[in-house]
Amino acid sequence: MGKEDKTRGNLGRIFEEYGRLRDEILFDRVHDIFTEDPDDYRSRLQEVGFGWFDDYDSEEEQEGKAVPLNGNQRLLVEYFKGNSVPSEGVLEVFLKEKYAEDPNLPLLRKYFRKGNIYLKALLLFGIQRCPVDPGLLDDLAFFHSFHGMLGELIQMYMRACRLEQDTETFRILAEDFYCNTIEDGFDALYELRQEFDSNGPKGAIVAELAEGQRWSD
Repeated sequence: MGKEDKTRGNLGRIFEEYGRLRDEILFDRVHDIFTEDPDDYRSRLQEVGFGWFDDYDSEEEQEGKAVPLNGNQRLLVEYFKGNSVPSEGVLEVFLKEKYAEDPNLPLLRKYFRKGNIYLKALLLFGIQRCPVDPGLLDDLAFFHSFHGMLGELIQMYMRACRLEQDTETFRILAEDFYCNTIEDGFDALYELRQEFDSNGPKGAIVAELAEGQRWSD
């Protein structure tokens, strides 16, 4: 996996971006109606299918209806059923589908929500082979958001931060580490400040991130 793959963000962020874009499109349409025709907004809302939005499926409903739409997705479903073992091939297919131009998000997401043990094993398999991959670590954090595994997540992030020598990738790892664990009451930046000399490049990055968080709070 190349550096571009390593820094493309997590599956949770892809889901959030998809929902954000959908909501922004709807907001713009509704805003235009209220601006252009405030006296007849009810019929105008019906014209643009406002009722469709009221009937929009929840994430869980979308996931319940999701089915594999291509060969790669069928392969992943079979893997998630336990019909194969983690491998470079399965991992490559997972990443290809995750970063597809039009990913089947509900299908992938439902296995995170269910805490599928084979999905977790695949993520750990990938991290074992590339322990500094921000994307896979973010995916593990997304898994953690449904089925807590804080201790393992901390361990994986700490190892990645110790191993990574590229300063820009280290910055991504440190910031993700903080964002993906702070809601659990774990201050990753504090722990990293104890780990790295403040006079070194990693320590300086951690101190800068910590200062930025202090001002944002």
